[in-house]
Amino acid sequence: DAASAGPKSDADVIAAALANAAVGQAQAAMAREKAREKQQRDLEALEAAKKAANKARRQAANLIASNGPSGPEIRTRLVLTTEEAAVGGKHRLSIEVEENCPRCVMKDGFWTLTVDMMNEVKLCSKCQGVTRVVSPKNIEVEVQPGSVDGDEVLVEGGGNSGYAQRLGRFKQTVKEGGEDGNVRVVLVVLTEEGQESAYPEIDCYGNI
Repeated sequence: DAASAGPKSDADVIAAALANAAVGQAQAAMAREKAREKQQRDLEALEAAKKAANKARRQAANLIASNGPSGPEIRTRLVLTTEEAAVGGKHRLSIEVEENCPRCVMKDGFWTLTVDMMNEVKLCSKCQGVTRVVSPKNIEVEVQPGSVDGDEVLVEGGGNSGYAQRLGRFKQTVKEGGEDGNVRVVLVVLTEEGQESAYPEIDCYGNI
């Protein structure tokens, strides 16, 4: 056993120390490699997020160029019973709309930080650099008495927010660039058996 083995020789001590040092160096090298790999993954993820943000912003710019700065129209549907359609009245409908990001609308979606004298670009954590965020919203739909399957109701200004415009050389002033978009609601009136008719086959869609 260790008690009867006697003291270790200098060579044994040196060999053990070298072995421990080698293990420590190997562990340190593995830690550095893992850190390097993580840094590389983070950089790749940031570049991918930047590309996605720039693509979304280019699409928004094309929409503004084509249709102006007003929010894009949303098309959705409201399911009613025959009684609700016959009587009419106000109905609340939950939708999702785009809004200008409240955190970074003046920063264009990107934050520039000074870290060790280097400018580090960071995406806004709320909108991921797109400058627009999706939020839930309740709108009121006025259904006319005697409505039938396929009728449409236009809720003016109930949809996506108008795009913000950045003014000035350094884009330090921001104003709402356009009016909020409309919501076009297609009425789906159920049959007496509670089934939807074949018309209209419409899904909710919009630029959100």
